[in-house]
Amino acid sequence: MENYIIEVRPLEKKRWHGKTQKEFPSAPMIVECYVNLENRKWETGLTEEDRKRLQKITGLDLHEHFIPDEEHPFYSTDNGHVKLDYDRTNYFDMRRPIDEIHVKMLMASPLVANSQSDWDEGKCPQAQFVIYDSREEVEKKAEKSKKRTQIYNLWSKMDTTTKKQVVQILLNQSMKNQSDDYIDSKMEDIMSTQGFDKVLEVFNQSKADNYMHSLIIDAVDKNIMQLRGGVYYYMDEAMGGIHDTMRFLQDVKNNAIKGQIIDKLNLK
Repeated sequence: MENYIIEVRPLEKKRWHGKTQKEFPSAPMIVECYVNLENRKWETGLTEEDRKRLQKITGLDLHEHFIPDEEHPFYSTDNGHVKLDYDRTNYFDMRRPIDEIHVKMLMASPLVANSQSDWDEGKCPQAQFVIYDSREEVEKKAEKSKKRTQIYNLWSKMDTTTKKQVVQILLNQSMKNQSDDYIDSKMEDIMSTQGFDKVLEVFNQSKADNYMHSLIIDAVDKNIMQLRGGVYYYMDEAMGGIHDTMRFLQDVKNNAIKGQIIDKLNLK
C-alpha cells in the first residue's frame, strides 16, 4: 500500500455529559469482528486474495464462514480483537501482517468510519473512530479554500442591499440600519459558524427569494407578522413555514396582503 502507517482517530463527538472523548476519555474500546447474519459471514474486510496471502504469511485461519455456536479460530481470540484508545491516535503499520488484518477488520466494522467524508455524510452513524487519510485532509482543505474564494468573489460583487439581505437570512435577524462594516464582519462570523455550504446556498437563491425572505424577517422583527411554533402569521392568518410563506406572498393573488405588510414596514 502507498501509505504504510494508518491512523485511526477518535471522532470528536459530544457525549451525554456534553464533553468530547478527548476532554473526558473513556476506557479503550475493544473492537471485535462482527457477523453479518444476512450472509452468515464474518466481516473480516479481506478479499479472497488478501485472505490467501495473509494466511500463507501468518499461518492463521482467516476464513469468513460463520458457524453458529462455534468460535472463530482467530477472530474470536484476544489476538483477533483490536483495542482502540479514545485519548490518542491509534497507529497501525501495514507492513506488519497482523496490523493489516486488524485494519481490514476495522474498515469493515460499523464502529469505524473509513473516512471523515463518510462520517460527515452520515454513512456510519454508529462510528466512534475514523480512519484518517492525509490525502483526503489535503483535498478537503483545498475544497474549503476554493469555496472561501468563491464566496469572497460573489460578496465583492453584491450591492449593499443584497449583502444585508443575505446576512439577515443567514442570521434570521433584522440588519436594518446596520453599517457596511458591521455587515462585513457578520459575514466573516457566519462563514466560521455556519460553514461555506450554507452561505453558498443563500448566495445561490434567486433575488426574488432573498428579497421576500428578508422582508418576512423584517416584518417579524417589527411585529407586523408573528412567528409561532415555526408558523408565520399575518393578522391571525397562518401562512406556514418560511418557504410556504414566501410562496404565499409571491403569489399575485396575495399582492394586497404583501402590499399591506410593505406599507406598514415603511411606516416603522
